[in-house]
Amino acid sequence: SYNNSRRIGDRGGIEVVLAGMRLHIAHVGVSEQACWTLLEFAANNEDNRKRILDSGGIGQVVAAMRTHKDMALMQETGCAALAVLVYSPEG
Repeated sequence: SYNNSRRIGDRGGIEVVLAGMRLHIAHVGVSEQACWTLLEFAANNEDNRKRILDSGGIGQVVAAMRTHKDMALMQETGCAALAVLVYSPEG
């Protein structure tokens, strides 16, 4: 939910997800789930979206996509996460 995502973001959860992505970049399942988690954190929560951007989230998603370039689900999840991250309601 929105409130849970906000609380997790406020308590360092985004940074934990990104650290997990860096540590386990070779594991496609971790990368897919982390991208999905970032997408969920950023969707409808501008503070979390900005926090992910400021923490290097786009670079980390792209790194996961490059590492697992032959995995269709990873590419799909990564693209979805990127779409949410780059969208700004301010235009």
